[in-house]
Amino acid sequence: MLKISLLACAFLLSGTACAQESSMACPYSDKVEYDLELPVSGRLVSEGRERDEDSGEYIVKREVSLDNGDSVYIEQKYCSMYNLTVVYRLSEVKEFGFAKGLDVIHSIIKGVDQDYSLKSPLGGIVKMTMNQRRLTLSDSFEYGLPLQAARSSENVEHTIGFELLPDSSDFPAEIQFYLGVGGL
Repeated sequence: MLKISLLACAFLLSGTACAQESSMACPYSDKVEYDLELPVSGRLVSEGRERDEDSGEYIVKREVSLDNGDSVYIEQKYCSMYNLTVVYRLSEVKEFGFAKGLDVIHSIIKGVDQDYSLKSPLGGIVKMTMNQRRLTLSDSFEYGLPLQAARSSENVEHTIGFELLPDSSDFPAEIQFYLGVGGL
């Protein structure tokens, strides 16, 4: 009887420890906005939630078709760190559309509940860096945003990219923004 009681106690304690371990292993789980508001009108095309079996990260995905013909894909991954990927697909490759896409991405960034904020609008940061590096919308590019462009008490990695897509694609180009907060 004593052995059964000890086994039962050990089982209960290990279950409690496992539950605490799993909640402690994903510190960002309470800080994820599932329904990020978009600053433009459109319709939800798809939405999904899953868990990566290899990394254990939770994943929230949304794709929205905008009324102006553009499209936005948002993916949040989180567990031991928080990752945000926003892909803004442009229906036309023009300066105005590119600027509008950066404004939409900036608004999405402001909607996430993380220890991260940009000191200036994303469009201004990207325009300044594009001018410094002599980048134009006639070529694809990707670079890390300056660390001093953001406020955070955590480790931050953030990049911006612009990619011209093949003629067979539904869109001629896309803007890609990545944010990683936390981790080692």
